[in-house]
Amino acid sequence: DRQVQRSSRDADGDGSSRQQQQQQRRVLAPSQLWLAQLIRVRVVDKRLQGGKLYLKKGTVLDVAPDGRCDLRLEDSRQVVSAHQDELETVVPKEAGAAVMVVAGQHKGRRGRLLQVSLGSGAAALQLVGDMSVVRLLLDDVAQFMGQLDEEED
Repeated sequence: DRQVQRSSRDADGDGSSRQQQQQQRRVLAPSQLWLAQLIRVRVVDKRLQGGKLYLKKGTVLDVAPDGRCDLRLEDSRQVVSAHQDELETVVPKEAGAAVMVVAGQHKGRRGRLLQVSLGSGAAALQLVGDMSVVRLLLDDVAQFMGQLDEEED
């Protein structure tokens, strides 16, 4: 549920203010960019394509430095463009699923989900490589749709 507050200057209500478009084109600092290739996300912006994509899930195919990405939708296989502000991470429910850390100290590392606690908003996972077990906020974890190698690159 990783989202960033939007500008309150969106006077016309359709999300297309000039300021917002300019913000979305600027290059984000690496610490602000949480999107990564092959993670699973959910559309949370009701304005994206007139609301047709709201709550749809997909896999990130490519990420630009400004926070935009190409996303393959699960239901239609259609590829659409979205900004990370319009998306949130999807965390798998089942233990053993492949995940990627998208923020914080372990950003970019992959692992296996051990446990999810919705009450505390945290997940326990075992990282690939050193096999360490870490507890992270659900916002910092996303399902990884790629091959989970036992050795990290």
